[in-house]
Amino acid sequence: SIDLSNSANLLSKTNRRSNLVLRPGLLAGHDILYRFTLTVLNSHGAAGSASLSIKSNAPPLFGSCVASPASGVSLATMFRLECQNWIDVDMPLMYRFEGRERGGATVGVGS
Repeated sequence: SIDLSNSANLLSKTNRRSNLVLRPGLLAGHDILYRFTLTVLNSHGAAGSASLSIKSNAPPLFGSCVASPASGVSLATMFRLECQNWIDVDMPLMYRFEGRERGGATVGVGS
């Protein structure tokens, strides 16, 4: 059981987002079934809930990702990010490239 009320287990600590982002390494191992349940209460105390079960798998293998050029100036240099040759039981894979702002916020830069 993972305590999601403990903000140390979460990467995103704001309650205004629609995504649950867990700290890396929190879901350890593979071939493990995790069940997430969200329960909400209205102002009259009536409850509703929804659950989602997911099964973890091993990470993809054997691939590589390359940035071209290898260095540059942020917001001035156009970078090409390319990933290839990854193998996984759940093909095709989806990629998401992200950057971090100075304040630590994550910004998606493409997929």
